[in-house]
Amino acid sequence: MGISKQLMRELFEAKCTDLKIQPTAEQERRFGEFCAKAFRDRRIALRECGMGSESMRAVAHILRNNNDFAYLDLSHNSIGCDGLRWVCEGLSTNRALVGLNLSGNSLTAEGATMLFTAVKLHPSITMLDVSNSEQLRKNRMGARGCAALKEVLMQNPVLTVLNVAENAIGAEGLRYLVEGLGENRVLLSLNLSDNGLPSSCIYTLAPALLKSAVVELILRHNDLDDRVRAYM
Repeated sequence: MGISKQLMRELFEAKCTDLKIQPTAEQERRFGEFCAKAFRDRRIALRECGMGSESMRAVAHILRNNNDFAYLDLSHNSIGCDGLRWVCEGLSTNRALVGLNLSGNSLTAEGATMLFTAVKLHPSITMLDVSNSEQLRKNRMGARGCAALKEVLMQNPVLTVLNVAENAIGAEGLRYLVEGLGENRVLLSLNLSDNGLPSSCIYTLAPALLKSAVVELILRHNDLDDRVRAYM
């Protein structure tokens, strides 16, 4: 399982454009070898490949024309909002994708809103990761992005795993998530690590969790005191 030579060449040329380098036959040969490993076992593994918006145009083409892949890893690239528009376009017609990893891609509140709008009623995506784990190209959805995420939690029928660690959500953003979780009976795992959440917020989160199906809640590196840890 893989992609056609035409799609591989389109992705290669787009990556060269993003990196502002002249393509050569040798580079294309090596990229073909990379793609043989990156596109297999129903997975697209393009982590940390230096890809930007032009590459995402090619990825959207792959998503539109291929239903063989269930997991797409685009983590730690430089997608930004412009590239994300192409990803969302590809998602609009793809019904095979189950997992999507966009961690560490310089996504703003605007980009997060765009993404969550695309995912809100998507019928197949069960895992979504927009977290951060490194200092470069951080996603920063903030409270405004959480407003759109609330709608995903209220309306998406299949999303079970959500990672929004290190996104500057804060107390204001958590209020939106609490509203969404209050109507959600599908989500099983939620990662809210390193989001500047004070202890006072957790007492509003707990009642919504009790109504939900969440069995795994990760709150590492927030400003929580011992009383809250015991409470949770």
